[in-house]
Amino acid sequence: MKANLLKQLISISLPLIAAYAANAAGTTTIGSFTGGDEGEGLDLQGVFVYAVNIGTVGEAGQAGDAFFTADDVDGFTINASQQIPNWHNPNYGDSSDDDVIETVMKSIRWSPAPETPKIRMTGLAAGATYKLQLLFAEQCCAGRGFNIVVNGEIIATDFKPAAIQGGAGVTSQGVVVAYEYVSAGDTLDIVLDGPGATDGTIVDHNAIINGLTLERTASPGDDDNDGLPDAWEKLYFGNLDQTGSGDPDGDGLTNAQELAAGANPLKADSDGDGLSDGDEVNIYKTSPTRKDTDGDGLTDFEEVKTYHTDPLLADTDGDGLSDSMEVNVSHTDPNKADTDGDGFNDLQEYYSKTDPNDKDQFPRGIVVGQFTGGDPGEGLDLDGVFPYAFGVGPGGVPAGSAGSANFTIDNGPDAPGITVQAGNNILDWYGAQFGASAADATLASVMRSIRWANAASAAPAVNVTLDNLVVGGRYKLQVLVAESCCSGRAFDVFVRSQDPDTAFAPFDPSIDKMLAHEFNPAAVQGGAGNPKASAVITYEFTAHDTLLRLVLDGRGVRSPQFTDHNAILNGITLEDLSGAPDTDGDGLPDAWEIAHFGNLNQDGNGDPDHDGLSNALEFELSLDPNQADSDHDGLSDGDEVNKYFTDPTRPDTDGDHLKDGEEVTKFGTDPLNPDTDADGLIDGDEVLVYHSNPLVGDTDGDGVSDGVEVVFGMNPTVPDAPDVSNIIIQAFTGGDDGEGLDLDGKFIYALNIGTQGAAGLVRDANFTADNVPGAKVTAVNEIANWFPASFGDTDNDNNLEKVMISMRWSAAPDKPKIELSNLTPGASYRLQLLFGEECCNRGFDVLVDGVLVADEFSPALVHDGKGNHSEGAVVSADFVAKRDRVVILLDGTAITTPAINDHNPIINGLTLEELNGGIRIGQIELKAEGIVIHFSSTPGQTYRLEYRANLVTGAWESLAESLTATDVSSQLTDKTASHKSPSQGYWRVVADAVAAQ
Repeated sequence: MKANLLKQLISISLPLIAAYAANAAGTTTIGSFTGGDEGEGLDLQGVFVYAVNIGTVGEAGQAGDAFFTADDVDGFTINASQQIPNWHNPNYGDSSDDDVIETVMKSIRWSPAPETPKIRMTGLAAGATYKLQLLFAEQCCAGRGFNIVVNGEIIATDFKPAAIQGGAGVTSQGVVVAYEYVSAGDTLDIVLDGPGATDGTIVDHNAIINGLTLERTASPGDDDNDGLPDAWEKLYFGNLDQTGSGDPDGDGLTNAQELAAGANPLKADSDGDGLSDGDEVNIYKTSPTRKDTDGDGLTDFEEVKTYHTDPLLADTDGDGLSDSMEVNVSHTDPNKADTDGDGFNDLQEYYSKTDPNDKDQFPRGIVVGQFTGGDPGEGLDLDGVFPYAFGVGPGGVPAGSAGSANFTIDNGPDAPGITVQAGNNILDWYGAQFGASAADATLASVMRSIRWANAASAAPAVNVTLDNLVVGGRYKLQVLVAESCCSGRAFDVFVRSQDPDTAFAPFDPSIDKMLAHEFNPAAVQGGAGNPKASAVITYEFTAHDTLLRLVLDGRGVRSPQFTDHNAILNGITLEDLSGAPDTDGDGLPDAWEIAHFGNLNQDGNGDPDHDGLSNALEFELSLDPNQADSDHDGLSDGDEVNKYFTDPTRPDTDGDHLKDGEEVTKFGTDPLNPDTDADGLIDGDEVLVYHSNPLVGDTDGDGVSDGVEVVFGMNPTVPDAPDVSNIIIQAFTGGDDGEGLDLDGKFIYALNIGTQGAAGLVRDANFTADNVPGAKVTAVNEIANWFPASFGDTDNDNNLEKVMISMRWSAAPDKPKIELSNLTPGASYRLQLLFGEECCNRGFDVLVDGVLVADEFSPALVHDGKGNHSEGAVVSADFVAKRDRVVILLDGTAITTPAINDHNPIINGLTLEELNGGIRIGQIELKAEGIVIHFSSTPGQTYRLEYRANLVTGAWESLAESLTATDVSSQLTDKTASHKSPSQGYWRVVADAVAAQ
């Protein structure tokens, strides 16, 4: 077996071997395997502490001495949000051991980057020697790669399973990463780190794993009886000369203490967090091997030295926001649950979108909290009259009673009036451990299953409709959610006042009320998978309709830390509060009057705050009858309700980061529309971030909307969209002259986009790999053997065929993006994008720096049918660069042609040719005769000077003076007196179609 592994490693290219060397804590070996029998690449003989089939299949059985269990065995935990049951179909052989390994390799667990799968194994013996084998099978994506981290040490950098396996989809062999090491403690932690991989050929950072084994190869031995295992001493010191009481790194921990803590006895700060190992163990009680002991996103050093938070608690103040979230996102005090002291903790304010640093802003009628069961005092209100109480999901069995609430199922005969729309469900989602009471058992049953929505699907939200409400009645809604897997999940929760135009319309502030923005259930319940607590959103309201429309929708989430936008729901209660006492019969509940006025002297018609709303309306809308501007947004409650139709309980009704009052009185924007000019940028970002005009879709007038400019990395206040011309979309039949491609000239880039690397010279274009300096291709997927073009027998044809064989692609709504740098502003270029369609009625838009150059482009239509290998399709466009780079975007989200039923963009290759060197402006002088501009020139070329007072309004003005150059350097002078005083404006030199400014 050892020789077999060595042979496999020798077949790997030298740079790949260099990435997988021995490290300070152990030795890594990487190779392929062809089955479960001896000599086929796996070590399955010995004493196995763990052998785990990771995925959906469960126990796989015995292979050699290793019995592969399911991945829920005692002592083994895995945190990976996704799984695929039929991922790979291996064919290793016919022996029983081969069959077992085939079962192991059939399914996977994985996490979408930036999430990272994490595995922990417990019960190890300190000082013992172990051999870890991690098993992988790549089915789809040759560009997938990630780092493998074991106990904080990177044991494999930029690991690409397909490169070892012999290609994606190869079923005759798998990949094994073997790591032999001496255990410093009783646990083993593994992280598969996709975001940490930096190799430019890695385009898919979603880490996967199929299975693993952990074999104990040697028990702890201590020949010198110093309390230190010999293997541990030799690992770190190379001999047995040290004693348990020694402290060679001077960190305040003896060697025996370093062993017990799993720390490095030769490093005073094993984890590099800025705290010595001695201080971590003796003073702060933190882990000396983990920079962030509590996993809250702040290092231990930052917690104890900078923010004075508890490094052992991810949420020091217990408000539901992690310490790093408070420091970096909400900018609240991580040591105070209620930073502004208004009675609502920071988490409640964050979700309600009120300012947690302003005591005058607080949630009204909406509370986000945690519950720990169904008994009184455990976080839920279950005492009252409940028209509705139900669990959702596929369980099909009523849960029972808790308090006064009799929980039904959402589609049963005892639940008329309930409608739930959701594309997906999971029966065994969450295993609650609330307590032993009957009410706790009922709530555990309710929380067991979910309905959920894929935010990228045709049914992107969970819609709940409750019928038979009484108009004018007072109600309390409780939305119950339990997070089982994904700490990065977030979604919006809101109610609709009327039916939208479409079933799954996104949030509309004119008809919708936000209950919780970017609701992150894991943070509320104390961590994903916490069985002791779940999350609840409580909303008190007065019914204006017989229907309550509740929506849970992740499409409005923008914060980058939330990577999962799929909404989930476990249960609902709706309580009728209309029976509240009203002793004086004025329509105002006594409790509300006492709370706000201290007596019952007011009536429903009064308006003590003179905001134009009666007390009855203030009660109905959950407002403060003593505050004319309840949400402190600069508009009175009356104006909000009667004039602007904004939400008087929310300072920013449309969620665009501008207060309603600012929108109305300062910026002239629509407080009900987050993007007043419909340019793709919310008003707040235009005003506060990009300084563009929120009332004008194209601030700089360059023909590209502000939002598109931002997507392409352009400045929406400067007209930097390229001048595009000579757009050609046609078929080509090869690489020779006259076969449809321009391949003669000076090529800045010629990229073979895909897995094949450099393709060679095609006339003047030397096709390189797609990761050369200056070029960046972003696409989620790639296919190595996609389009086997057959153009001809010349060298040009053969090399172009290499370009067309592979491709990169992304599944809509993702958009492949290509950025080409090192362009010269003012120079002219020709871009050619190459496509070959193998399978599908595919179509997408092609944009160059925001300019649409191909609308609903379908490669198969251009090259006369899918699978026609004698032709390819090219989109060619000439442009004058306005900046030092160009960005190409392939967008399948806006296709309307019914015949185009595949919207996933692809690309095989491209060329970028420089048509001329452009004009380079040099020195600019202010002289008595005018403003003198020096520039590079071509002898015999005629040039003229143009002026513009600003780049937002007006047009370029051609000045009188022009010249025909006689040298490579020339000058033009603007003699207009008004341009000199003040000497401010914009000038450009123009020669034919080339302009520099």
